[in-house]
Amino acid sequence: MPDDPKIRTSRTARTTRVAGTTSGAAKTTITKQQLEADIKIRDDLITSLQAEKLEVASKSEVLEERVRKLDRENMELNEKIRKLQISRPTMSSARLVSSFRDALDDMQASLISEKGGAKYHVSEIKVNLKANLSCKNDQILIQLPKPDDIIPSENLSTINFRIRATPTTEVDTSEYIDVPNLIGLDIEMGKSLILSKGFVIGEIEYIHTDKIVSGMVVGQMPSPFSVAPPGGPIDLTISKHPGVNVPNFLGLSLDEAKNVADGSELTIGGTSFGVSESPEGTVISQSIKVGETVEPGTSVDLVIAKKREIDETETYVKEIANIGEYNSDKLDDVGIITTSDLESAPLSVICKATGVSKGVAEEWKRMAMIHNKEMGSHGAYILVKTGFIKSVEDLKNADPSKLYNAVKKAISGGRVRVPPGFSLNKDDISRWIKGAMK
Repeated sequence: MPDDPKIRTSRTARTTRVAGTTSGAAKTTITKQQLEADIKIRDDLITSLQAEKLEVASKSEVLEERVRKLDRENMELNEKIRKLQISRPTMSSARLVSSFRDALDDMQASLISEKGGAKYHVSEIKVNLKANLSCKNDQILIQLPKPDDIIPSENLSTINFRIRATPTTEVDTSEYIDVPNLIGLDIEMGKSLILSKGFVIGEIEYIHTDKIVSGMVVGQMPSPFSVAPPGGPIDLTISKHPGVNVPNFLGLSLDEAKNVADGSELTIGGTSFGVSESPEGTVISQSIKVGETVEPGTSVDLVIAKKREIDETETYVKEIANIGEYNSDKLDDVGIITTSDLESAPLSVICKATGVSKGVAEEWKRMAMIHNKEMGSHGAYILVKTGFIKSVEDLKNADPSKLYNAVKKAISGGRVRVPPGFSLNKDDISRWIKGAMK
């Protein structure tokens, strides 16, 4: 049966719709799968980051615990160092052994009794000692802990020795005399007591300490209250400060120097005076160099600055015209007081003290050089400003008339300024010249 065209058209349209629907469903399925895959990737990434975060936090806790542990160990080490650095008295090995020997003698002496017939004898002492050991000047020194020290035993050395009494000929001590207690006395009093008790002064050893007054007896041998033969030596151990550094006293007044000396455990010894350009009354020299280490109580001699005594024939700088009171005071501060001082002073010193130029300073020096008592206050200034006189020789050889005319011309022409009422005649010039010849 032939196909109906309408039926073919309807079937074709249906087929097309079915195909389109299938294609759309496929696209929807693909998009959903991609989203699910992306979501899974995201979830995996979040899980991974969270795991890494936990791991970092765990490591951080471990590191913090390590830091706390190291801090505790550091504190423990610092405490050990502090305890080891505590200043403790030291003694030589010989003195340590002799101390135990004396103890053995004392114990033996305590057993001697006139009651009963039994006799006892201490044969030996066994010593097990914990102490710090050090070496100084090829000698082993023993440093004993204080009673209140808390020092780990592993930080101390163990010293084992024994002192044994050996049979000897019995010494007759009936004529022995008591050894005085010298501990706590100053060295001079200790020496005096040794001699007064019938002994002689033995070896004197010094130990450095800043906790005990310097010069005090801190040890003796034989020990106090023991007995020894008359005329025997008594060795002393004397405290001694490590020393003080001598301060700089230069530029200080005497009172200031005394205060500094008191604060440095020094004393001011003799004082003398010396002429100086330094301010009067200040220290210009000290007998012991700055920074030198000396014993506390050492005396330092000082030299104090004083102004030079001016001879009656000398002229003060302030008497010369054109220098002025202000500049004269400034020059006086650096020791330039008279015309002689000004003549010999370096230009640099004059300029620095007053602030004037080199040219002005040179004029002042020429004025000081040619000035004499016959000129008064203005003579040297007038001659220098006139320009004809540059030295004393020029003034000695000058013709009075010519010099007078030149000066009058300079004054009238304004080259030289003079105060109102100032007068000058030929006799004045002649006196200036005669003054230069003296």
